[in-house]
Amino acid sequence: MLSCGNGQSLPLQQSKKDKSFFFGPCFYTKKGAFPVEVSFSYTDRATGQQVEKSLPIRDGGIPVTSAVELYKLDGTKKTPLQTNDTKTELIAGKAPAKIAFNAQKIISEL
Repeated sequence: MLSCGNGQSLPLQQSKKDKSFFFGPCFYTKKGAFPVEVSFSYTDRATGQQVEKSLPIRDGGIPVTSAVELYKLDGTKKTPLQTNDTKTELIAGKAPAKIAFNAQKIISEL
């Protein structure tokens, strides 16, 4: 399992057809340092006990230096998008919905 540090967790890919190691990408919409970890379990041969471990991918977390702003547009009102329970999808509401994607900060901070 890959813990993205943003509340999102990605399971290990079970299919050999897929080229990615984990099922899907980590999705970040905010700035910050995110503590990404790989969690796994194994059986200790000597004791027969199940052992669970978590290892950080990078000390200090993975830095995300730019933010993406996504809003649902309802006339002139902007409402931030919500995520689903697993934080793998953004929810705008009932279709059809208008979405505003503001990448100005990404371009200006590069």
